[in-house]
Amino acid sequence: SSTIKSPLSLPPSNYSSLILQLGPERLANALALFHFKLFFATSENELIVHLVGRDKVYKFF
Repeated sequence: SSTIKSPLSLPPSNYSSLILQLGPERLANALALFHFKLFFATSENELIVHLVGRDKVYKFF
């Protein structure tokens, strides 16, 4: 048989059925809301590090 086992023998997730139930528009809205929450919870310094790159930012210090 060619079944794929989940890592660490975890039970199969219900995420795929949840995604199908939400539909593309509601899923996009939920992901956008989550993205904005993460954005507003991130400090200005960390945003600069992510945009410019950690290796380039810390060359100046």
